[in-house]
Amino acid sequence: MLNAIVLTAFCVGIIMGGWMADSCWRRCISVQKDGAP
Repeated sequence: MLNAIVLTAFCVGIIMGGWMADSCWRRCISVQKDGAP
């Protein structure tokens, strides 16, 4: 039971972390395209 909870939390952390990294990456790309320093 405990292993299932830990595994679920681990997967959610990876999904959230990947989403945050993706949004930040897209923001950095859009800033570079706008010609910001």
